[in-house]
Amino acid sequence: MSSYRYTAADFSHLVIVVAEDDQHNIIDIAAWELADAKDAPKGLTALLLHGIYVDPSHHRQGIGRRLFLAAEQAICNHHCDGLLVKAQEDAVGIFIALGMNRLPVEDPLRHYANRLWKSAGEIVKFCTACYRRSVLGRDRLLQHNQNTKWS
Repeated sequence: MSSYRYTAADFSHLVIVVAEDDQHNIIDIAAWELADAKDAPKGLTALLLHGIYVDPSHHRQGIGRRLFLAAEQAICNHHCDGLLVKAQEDAVGIFIALGMNRLPVEDPLRHYANRLWKSAGEIVKFCTACYRRSVLGRDRLLQHNQNTKWS
């Protein structure tokens, strides 16, 4: 898996959400920001999910799914048309299992090969009490961006 390097300026634009275990160790992280209009499907607004990483010792416990639900909630909060992911090849199946659909590569010079999309219409059902039940599980979720921190 390739690694990505972010600068301090990058972090000022990202919303970062982490899951902690009972000892306050970070076991999962997700990050997103408003997508550039050139990356979103034509005429639509999107949040760009930079990714979800789950510590391998915590795989298959639903933690990544809960952070994905947090990203879906952010779509509702920002009144975006959908969620966009530029996935690595080995992660495509995970995002498809989470209800995302492949987008066609319309501009090979601009578009990432594995762009996936989930429309707000498909997400809206998670912007209710079922979202709160799903996210408020045994792990604490923390969100941090330049202006906010909550738990």
